[in-house]
Amino acid sequence: SQELTEATQIDPEWIDCGLLISKNPDVDDAVHWCEQRNIHYSTDLGHRLDSFNTRAQHPLWLPDIAQARNPRLLKSLIKFLADSGITFIENCQIESLQQTQGRASRLSSAHHTFSADNIIVTTGAWTDDFLTRHLPRLPSVNIQPVRGQMLLFEAHPDTLSHMILDADRY
Repeated sequence: SQELTEATQIDPEWIDCGLLISKNPDVDDAVHWCEQRNIHYSTDLGHRLDSFNTRAQHPLWLPDIAQARNPRLLKSLIKFLADSGITFIENCQIESLQQTQGRASRLSSAHHTFSADNIIVTTGAWTDDFLTRHLPRLPSVNIQPVRGQMLLFEAHPDTLSHMILDADRY
Protein backbone atom coordinates (compact mmCIF):
# COMPACT_ATOMS: atom_id res chain seq x y z
CA SER A 1 0.00 0.00 0.00
CA GLN A 2 2.79 2.40 0.89
CA GLU A 3 4.65 1.60 -2.33
CA LEU A 4 1.49 2.16 -4.38
CA THR A 5 0.83 5.47 -2.65
CA GLU A 6 4.39 6.66 -3.26
CA ALA A 7 4.40 5.53 -6.90
CA THR A 8 0.92 6.75 -7.88
CA GLN A 9 -0.02 9.43 -5.34
CA ILE A 10 -3.27 7.46 -4.81
CA ASP A 11 -3.65 6.24 -1.23
CA PRO A 12 -5.54 2.90 -0.99
CA GLU A 13 -6.19 3.72 2.68
CA TRP A 14 -4.81 0.45 4.03
CA ILE A 15 -5.59 0.17 7.74
CA ASP A 16 -4.26 -2.55 10.04
CA CYS A 17 -7.23 -2.95 12.35
CA GLY A 18 -8.01 -6.63 13.00
CA LEU A 19 -11.20 -8.63 12.50
CA LEU A 20 -13.56 -9.80 15.22
CA ILE A 21 -15.74 -12.76 14.25
CA SER A 22 -18.51 -12.86 16.86
CA LYS A 23 -20.45 -15.91 15.65
CA ASN A 24 -18.51 -18.90 14.46
CA PRO A 25 -20.65 -22.06 14.29
CA ASP A 26 -17.87 -23.77 12.32
CA VAL A 27 -15.06 -22.65 14.63
CA ASP A 28 -12.97 -25.78 14.04
CA ASP A 29 -12.93 -25.10 10.28
CA ALA A 30 -12.12 -21.43 10.89
CA VAL A 31 -9.22 -22.28 13.20
CA HIS A 32 -7.92 -24.87 10.73
CA TRP A 33 -8.14 -22.26 7.93
CA CYS A 34 -6.16 -19.75 10.03
CA GLU A 35 -3.53 -22.33 10.95
CA GLN A 36 -3.08 -23.47 7.33
CA ARG A 37 -2.42 -19.87 6.29
CA ASN A 38 -0.34 -18.83 9.33
CA ILE A 39 -2.97 -16.27 10.32
CA HIS A 40 -2.70 -15.37 13.99
CA TYR A 41 -5.97 -15.79 15.90
CA SER A 42 -7.09 -15.71 19.49
CA THR A 43 -10.15 -16.79 21.45
CA ASP A 44 -9.34 -14.19 24.12
CA LEU A 45 -11.42 -11.17 23.07
CA GLY A 46 -10.72 -8.97 26.05
CA HIS A 47 -13.49 -6.35 26.13
CA ARG A 48 -14.04 -6.21 22.37
CA LEU A 49 -17.66 -7.46 22.55
CA ASP A 50 -18.73 -5.52 25.64
CA SER A 51 -20.42 -2.65 23.80
CA PHE A 52 -22.14 -4.75 21.10
CA ASN A 53 -25.64 -6.15 21.13
CA THR A 54 -24.83 -9.69 20.03
CA ARG A 55 -24.66 -13.18 21.45
CA ALA A 56 -21.20 -14.49 20.77
CA GLN A 57 -20.81 -18.05 19.54
CA HIS A 58 -17.21 -19.34 19.48
CA PRO A 59 -15.79 -15.87 18.70
CA LEU A 60 -12.35 -15.36 17.19
CA TRP A 61 -10.09 -12.33 17.09
CA LEU A 62 -7.77 -12.04 14.07
CA PRO A 63 -5.50 -9.09 14.96
CA ASP A 64 -3.45 -9.01 11.75
CA ILE A 65 -6.33 -8.63 9.29
CA ALA A 66 -6.38 -5.27 7.51
CA GLN A 67 -8.75 -3.33 5.31
CA ALA A 68 -8.38 -1.11 2.27
CA ARG A 69 -10.73 1.11 0.29
CA ASN A 70 -11.35 -1.13 -2.73
CA PRO A 71 -12.01 1.60 -5.33
CA ARG A 72 -8.85 3.49 -4.30
CA LEU A 73 -6.77 0.29 -4.19
CA LEU A 74 -7.93 -0.61 -7.69
CA LYS A 75 -7.22 2.89 -9.04
CA SER A 76 -3.72 2.91 -7.57
CA LEU A 77 -2.97 -0.60 -8.82
CA ILE A 78 -4.20 0.16 -12.35
CA LYS A 79 -2.11 3.33 -12.48
CA PHE A 80 0.96 1.55 -11.12
CA LEU A 81 0.67 -1.29 -13.65
CA ALA A 82 -0.06 1.05 -16.58
CA ASP A 83 2.95 3.19 -15.63
CA SER A 84 4.99 -0.05 -15.58
CA GLY A 85 4.06 -0.84 -19.19
CA ILE A 86 1.26 -3.35 -18.57
CA THR A 87 -1.43 -3.32 -21.28
CA PHE A 88 -5.07 -3.57 -20.22
CA ILE A 89 -7.70 -4.80 -22.62
CA GLU A 90 -11.13 -4.34 -21.10
CA ASN A 91 -14.65 -5.27 -22.15
CA CYS A 92 -13.34 -7.73 -24.69
CA GLN A 93 -15.12 -11.08 -24.92
CA ILE A 94 -12.71 -13.97 -25.36
CA GLU A 95 -13.74 -16.40 -28.10
CA SER A 96 -10.88 -18.85 -27.73
CA LEU A 97 -7.84 -19.47 -25.60
CA GLN A 98 -4.93 -21.54 -26.85
CA GLN A 99 -2.50 -23.36 -24.60
CA THR A 100 1.13 -24.24 -25.11
CA GLN A 101 2.62 -26.82 -22.75
CA GLY A 102 -0.26 -26.38 -20.30
CA ARG A 103 -0.07 -22.57 -20.21
CA ALA A 104 -2.42 -20.06 -21.76
CA SER A 105 -0.49 -18.50 -24.63
CA ARG A 106 -2.90 -16.92 -27.10
CA LEU A 107 -6.31 -15.27 -26.75
CA SER A 108 -8.68 -14.50 -29.59
CA SER A 109 -11.60 -12.10 -29.53
CA ALA A 110 -13.92 -10.99 -32.32
CA HIS A 111 -11.51 -8.16 -33.18
CA HIS A 112 -8.02 -9.13 -32.01
CA THR A 113 -5.64 -11.96 -31.30
CA PHE A 114 -3.25 -11.56 -28.40
CA SER A 115 -0.15 -13.46 -27.41
CA ALA A 116 1.14 -13.15 -23.87
CA ASP A 117 3.57 -14.69 -21.43
CA ASN A 118 1.04 -14.23 -18.61
CA ILE A 119 -2.71 -13.81 -18.60
CA ILE A 120 -4.68 -12.65 -15.58
CA VAL A 121 -8.35 -13.62 -15.52
CA THR A 122 -10.41 -10.91 -13.81
CA THR A 123 -13.92 -12.07 -14.58
CA GLY A 124 -15.20 -11.99 -10.99
CA ALA A 125 -18.39 -13.97 -10.48
CA TRP A 126 -18.08 -15.30 -14.05
CA THR A 127 -14.62 -16.85 -13.49
CA ASP A 128 -15.87 -20.42 -13.15
CA ASP A 129 -17.84 -20.15 -16.43
CA PHE A 130 -14.81 -18.69 -18.19
CA LEU A 131 -12.44 -21.36 -16.91
CA THR A 132 -14.89 -24.20 -17.61
CA ARG A 133 -15.29 -23.00 -21.19
CA HIS A 134 -11.66 -22.17 -21.97
CA LEU A 135 -9.56 -24.23 -19.53
CA PRO A 136 -11.75 -27.26 -18.73
CA ARG A 137 -8.93 -29.26 -17.15
CA LEU A 138 -8.63 -26.82 -14.26
CA PRO A 139 -10.63 -27.57 -11.11
CA SER A 140 -13.80 -25.57 -10.52
CA VAL A 141 -13.33 -22.43 -8.42
CA ASN A 142 -17.00 -22.15 -7.40
CA ILE A 143 -17.19 -18.34 -7.32
CA GLN A 144 -20.73 -16.96 -7.21
CA PRO A 145 -22.09 -13.42 -7.16
CA VAL A 146 -23.32 -12.18 -3.80
CA ARG A 147 -25.71 -9.28 -3.49
CA GLY A 148 -24.64 -6.81 -0.85
CA GLN A 149 -25.72 -3.53 0.61
CA MET A 150 -23.54 -0.64 1.74
CA LEU A 151 -24.75 1.62 4.50
CA LEU A 152 -23.13 4.88 5.42
CA PHE A 153 -23.51 6.13 8.97
CA GLU A 154 -22.46 9.47 10.35
CA ALA A 155 -20.32 8.47 13.28
CA HIS A 156 -17.40 9.84 15.21
CA PRO A 157 -14.03 8.77 13.82
CA ASP A 158 -12.80 5.49 15.30
CA THR A 159 -16.28 4.50 16.54
CA LEU A 160 -15.25 1.01 15.48
CA SER A 161 -11.58 0.30 15.93
CA HIS A 162 -11.71 -2.99 13.99
CA MET A 163 -13.84 -4.89 11.51
CA ILE A 164 -16.64 -7.06 12.83
CA LEU A 165 -18.24 -10.11 11.26
CA ASP A 166 -21.47 -10.92 13.11
CA ALA A 167 -23.24 -13.96 11.60
CA ASP A 168 -23.37 -13.06 7.90
CA ARG A 169 -23.14 -9.28 8.41
CA TYR A 170 -19.81 -7.51 7.99
